[in-house]
Amino acid sequence: MKLETILSVYKINTYGVTASQIKEAIPEVENMVIDQAIAAINSAITAIGFSELDREKNSAELNKAAKCNICSMPGKLVTLARNRPVFHCVNHNTINPIPVELIKKLDFDYEPTK
Repeated sequence: MKLETILSVYKINTYGVTASQIKEAIPEVENMVIDQAIAAINSAITAIGFSELDREKNSAELNKAAKCNICSMPGKLVTLARNRPVFHCVNHNTINPIPVELIKKLDFDYEPTK
């Protein structure tokens, strides 16, 4: 059964997740038994929703780290030694390093100090 048909007939609330995102997460959803497909669709919707919330949270943390401590204007993203990404405020010549946990979450190319 088609994914769109399953969503409409069984009145599955997608919470803003599109059918194409569900098909990417579960490519074989149209060939599954209905009960399995519904369970897989619900779990995929939950997983996609949590990943979007995580992305928004990480973006908010990055925006917070980007602001200059003096003027609260976002700085320019530059890299220092060992590819450490930091935000540089040109007006005040200050740098704000991005927290290491956030660097790992956002997959920046970074070589930690040994």
